[in-house]
Amino acid sequence: MMNLAAISLSFCVSPDVDPDPKKRYKSTLLLSILYFLMAILGGSIVVFFNALPTELVLSLAGIALFGTMVENVSIAWQESYIREASLITLLTTASGIQLLGLGSAVWGLVFGMLVYIISKKIHQQKKN
Repeated sequence: MMNLAAISLSFCVSPDVDPDPKKRYKSTLLLSILYFLMAILGGSIVVFFNALPTELVLSLAGIALFGTMVENVSIAWQESYIREASLITLLTTASGIQLLGLGSAVWGLVFGMLVYIISKKIHQQKKN
């Protein structure tokens, strides 16, 4: 539940809710009320989501994170020499590979950092 709260809160404090930061508390208040209702109806919610197909629940979670992912990818791909490193990191992490007892998240960081270091050196040599 803590992870859901963090993601939901990031939606509530964004400029999309209200351009005036002083009025964004309303969305947080509404979120608090919704979480209170979810706590009261928690058992029913669990039964409802257990009745849904797993693929549908995973799709809903993916849709909820889609905007955040698009924003982060667009920021990561602004600089041309960073694009390859961020793409290698994303693809390696998503691949699910396991090497030497280490998971894909570790290998994504390792391969991404290697590509980043090489790309940055090439970029700096082109500038000079």
